[in-house]
Order: sequence, then structure tokens, then C-alpha cells
Amino acid sequence: MRRALLAALLVPALMAAPASAKTKKVCKTVRVHGHKKKRCHRVKVKPVRLPISANVLDGSTATLDFGDGTPRTVGLAGKLNGYVAGKIHLGTKIAARLTSGTLSVTPTDFFSDGCASPVWARSDPATAIRLDPSKVNTATLNPDGSVLSTASVIIRAVLDTRPQNACDQPLVATGYTDSPVTVSLHGQVGQGGLTSLQLGSDPYPLTLNACFTPGDPGALCAGTPVAYPTTATVSLRVQLNLSP
Repeated sequence: MRRALLAALLVPALMAAPASAKTKKVCKTVRVHGHKKKRCHRVKVKPVRLPISANVLDGSTATLDFGDGTPRTVGLAGKLNGYVAGKIHLGTKIAARLTSGTLSVTPTDFFSDGCASPVWARSDPATAIRLDPSKVNTATLNPDGSVLSTASVIIRAVLDTRPQNACDQPLVATGYTDSPVTVSLHGQVGQGGLTSLQLGSDPYPLTLNACFTPGDPGALCAGTPVAYPTTATVSLRVQLNLSP
């Protein structure tokens, strides 16, 4: 049961705010003018942290609905790292923090036109989703095994594209655009335990910024990005490891 409960700790968005720094008194004996004296001072106590990591497994997806009747589903994969602050006390709420992580996104066709092939906009392999380092990501495991979490991420999108209806032109990569979004996830510890924790989101609004100007995928879009309002859902399968 303990292993099953630990499995719910790591989800895209794990942590409670750290407690105030603790201190301890350290004393030593020194000689002052030939006499021994004890001098004490307080030092910070290094916090106890249980390192954790998680693999986002095959079968994890994000689905974007542009409102045109054809939702696009992309595959997700990657690794997340973090820690549980302090000791774990079963039967109480448990919090953890996710400190870093990046998810790759499976190249996916997004927009088609009158050409037989290829589509005129496809996600490039350089597209990735990373944890927003400026935000604190939190999750709570309740005594009943339910998990509620919030993940703030940045979607760095790169497209392979060509002009619409220019059927004789190849796809070329664009510069990147960033789309920040906060996702609320929920799940329940089940028989999968450490090996497969299933987490999902309710549909949520996402404005996806896209670049259609050819450029270096590692550089910011050289043109004016186009903002696409979408409705998104996320489904993740997570394998927890009690190590970095």
C-alpha cells in the first residue's frame, strides 16, 4: 500500500511550499586569554528531501480541439524530476515538488489544404513542453488515494510548413513560439501503483501560438505569430521512481 501511495506523488506539477528553514545550535570551546570558553551559534539544518523522478509513458497524449470538427491528438513522452520535502507520513496529505522536466511531442499533422500531400502545417520534432521555471507546481495526495495537482508549463512549438495550396513546395521549419498554460490534473492511485499512474484533465482553454515564418527552430519566430484558441485535454501515464 505504501508503494501505491508513493506512486501518486509525482505528477506534472508536484509540490507544497517549503517550510521555514530550521536551525540548530552548534557550540565549540575556544581559548580566550588562556581561559576556555564555550561559544555557540545557530546554523541552518539541511532539509530532508526524498528525490523522485517519473517517466511519462507511451500512451500519454494531449488533444487539441480547434472547433473545426477534427481534434488533433499528439503523443507525449519524457522525464520529470523533483522531490518530496521531509518524511512521508501515511494517512495524511502528502505534498511534493517537481523541479524540472521536458516532454517531447510526436510530430503531428495540423492543417491541410487542397493539396494531396503533404499537409501545409505539421508540428516539428523540435516541439516540446517544459515545466515553467518561474512557477511553483503543486500536487496533493489525499488519504483516500486521490491526486489533485496543478502544472504550469510552456509549450515551445515549431512548425514544418509551406504556403497554402503551394503543392509543389516542400515543408520548411519555422522559428519557435511559446504558449504558457496551467493545467489541472486529477487521478486515483489504483492497481498500477508505481508502474502506471493514470492522470487526466478536464477540458480547458488553451491559446496556441504558431509561427509560419521559415527560420531556425532554435530561434524565436521572426514573423508575427498567429494565436489559435483551442480547447485541450491531457491524459498521462506516469511511472514513478524514488531516485533522480
